[in-house]
Amino acid sequence: MTKTNDVSGTAGTPTYQVGVNQVYLVVVTGTLTQDDLNNGGFLYELPIASFTSTTTSATTTVIKSVFNDTGWINANLVSGVNTNSGTGFAQYRVKNGTMIINFYNLNCKGSTNSNQIIGIPYELRPASPHSQYFTASNVNTNTGQSWPIMITVQSQSVGAVMYATWNSSDFASLTGATGTVIYPIN
Repeated sequence: MTKTNDVSGTAGTPTYQVGVNQVYLVVVTGTLTQDDLNNGGFLYELPIASFTSTTTSATTTVIKSVFNDTGWINANLVSGVNTNSGTGFAQYRVKNGTMIINFYNLNCKGSTNSNQIIGIPYELRPASPHSQYFTASNVNTNTGQSWPIMITVQSQSVGAVMYATWNSSDFASLTGATGTVIYPIN
């Protein structure tokens, strides 16, 4: 990343060319060079595929990067859900092909069926043909009391909503949905 690019011509004209010296694609045989770029290193070779060949054929296998991490992103609450005066939250993160959803103290009384919690981004729904099911809680942050709920994350063939079900004799309304949900997306 410390190498400068080779630039020629004038920007905005057909003669403008940039030779990129920082990132490039090359076939490497043997061991990859993975210098510590934060401590004076100049080269870090990241594997993106492997291949084998014979005299008549070649096979390529894609290597998924282990550096896939979106960091925490605020989740979209469905219409009618609120964060109980700002004390609640919902966020998600995709890390190495795994969806992680973390939510706390969400009041769902105003949502459809009074049980919908968040909308799942289309491309981040479970890849399974079946919806996914998880345990979580309905928490009363004032008393510290909690009751079990079942979280359903709809599959790609069903929808794009995460919602809860519970024994209605335990409590009437989902006013403190709290939990963590983890599932593969590939």
